[in-house]
Amino acid sequence: KWSSEKFSDLLESIYYSFFTIITVGQGTPSPTSALTKFFSSIELLIGAILITAFTATLFRKITK
Repeated sequence: KWSSEKFSDLLESIYYSFFTIITVGQGTPSPTSALTKFFSSIELLIGAILITAFTATLFRKITK
């Protein structure tokens, strides 16, 4: 059975996994609750995907 503590631990784990993979330094202000950490992780992941897509598109246009 999922308790709120287990769900919070899961969100905390996801947050630190994404944070480690993307290695973004947020400085002093940073998310404090599990929910805000989760949304920060999603935002970081989307940002990384968009930067990758932009770079790939730019590279394709330059090398054509």
